[in-house]
Amino acid sequence: MEAKAPAPPGLPHGLQEAHLQPKWYDGHASPFSVIVLGLLLVLGLSGWLGHAGLESRSTEGAAASLRVDMPDVIRTGDFFEMLVHVHAKQDIGRLELEIEPALWQNITVNGMVPTPDKESGEDRKFSFQFGALRPGQDALIKVSAQVNPRLFGKVEGEIRLKDSGRPLATMHRSMKVLF
Repeated sequence: MEAKAPAPPGLPHGLQEAHLQPKWYDGHASPFSVIVLGLLLVLGLSGWLGHAGLESRSTEGAAASLRVDMPDVIRTGDFFEMLVHVHAKQDIGRLELEIEPALWQNITVNGMVPTPDKESGEDRKFSFQFGALRPGQDALIKVSAQVNPRLFGKVEGEIRLKDSGRPLATMHRSMKVLF
């Protein structure tokens, strides 16, 4: 076994003269750390880590069209909004929005605008009732929510649009939840 050369006088134990020799990157940040930091910034800004924005999906029915804007990928703990756009093609006596509980599992709904006339959680669904719509009339429903910190994985479920219980349009949506 080769013995280590003793440190010159004045240098702390473990520090040698070779450690004090200038390197080509002295006076600057290590290029490796700058590259890693840059890649992390690009990855974060790309949206691959979640919540890049709202993804829009739509479906058409004979009496109404339904478009739902919500994130496809989101991070746990993030706030988000879900926008539900309804366009009436025929008279709708009582607009109803149904959400399967699986889609909102471990998600806290902070508010809904406009406030529904009636809401319930019966028959394994969340149901929100609004007023009437005339042909050509649009309705926008905004849901503000937050992903609970313990949720990780995927939530998915059906979103249904009804008129007094009569189905108008149905859409399947999902959200992948990252740490």
